Amino acid sequence: MNIKFNNLFTEIHEYINKKAMVFYGPNIGKIDDCIMSVITFKKKKDKKIDILYKYSDDLKSGEIKNIINKNSSLDLFGNMTLIILRLFNEKLSKEIIDSLKDIKNNELKIIIRVEKLGVKSLLRKHFEKTDDLVIVPCYEESAYEKQKLIKDFFKKENIPVTESFITNLSEHLSNDRIEIREELNKIQFLSKGEDKNVREINIFYDSVYTDELEFINSLVSGKVDAFLSKKFDSLSLIRSEQVRCASILLEHFYKLLKVKFLINSGVSIYEAQSSLRPPIFFKYKNDFEEQLSIWSLRNIEVIIKRLILSKKKFFNGDTTATSYFFGCLLKILKIRTKFS
Repeated sequence: MNIKFNNLFTEIHEYINKKAMVFYGPNIGKIDDCIMSVITFKKKKDKKIDILYKYSDDLKSGEIKNIINKNSSLDLFGNMTLIILRLFNEKLSKEIIDSLKDIKNNELKIIIRVEKLGVKSLLRKHFEKTDDLVIVPCYEESAYEKQKLIKDFFKKENIPVTESFITNLSEHLSNDRIEIREELNKIQFLSKGEDKNVREINIFYDSVYTDELEFINSLVSGKVDAFLSKKFDSLSLIRSEQVRCASILLEHFYKLLKVKFLINSGVSIYEAQSSLRPPIFFKYKNDFEEQLSIWSLRNIEVIIKRLILSKKKFFNGDTTATSYFFGCLLKILKIRTKFS
């Protein structure tokens, strides 16, 4: 039975006695919230409950069936066991399906969390078409979900914010629940709960943060426009900003290098980009993929070496540091526009 993410929370009493649940998708924060909600509800309903965590990589053939059978009834103390299985691949899919068919009573026995289940997945198909099983896709946050997360967070922390602030902040954050919460916790710490400080942080997000990302993206994509020219002018005035820019650029090219290497090793572009921490800002994902197709590994390595040397020059107090740094920026533009 396939149900929507939000329906699990509003109608959880209807699904709590299904034999098994699968939560899958790229949004780990949503998966964690689903599992926590089910466990919390189960503990209110059945206070005597033990949680058994298992990982598919640690299990041999036949083990999952034995684990389910062993924990299918109450233990000596009258406690029931709920198995939480972290699935890293689908090698155990058939065994899991066969084991669930043997369970007679309607009682939640196992929760499976997995990041990726393709449309043709055996496990996914079985859970979607079987009434006594539940499967919940956990995709990226929608604009509404993201704003609600932000609004609920500040309300819980009793921090006064305006609707425009919430909208503005939402546009700057990624669509991953864990990353959103991490960023909100940073804001809470920096603001110390004071509205004046929150407004100042809003200005930071609206200018510095956006400007830096926009500049890096424009430069590496070879977009020579008024914004890029203006940023070049401002960089020439402040040495500390040059150092900061060199660091951000170096991090960006390291990301390009990592993803290119993974793709060349046979990993899908989706999986390769998902491995990045912090992730590429969602607004620039399409541009990042275009950069991957344009920038060769050799050229990426050339720029990384130059940026490392640029940072060394800054840290050593070299008088040629600024001119060398701008030489790096021009080299990036030159390489990029050569293949436009």
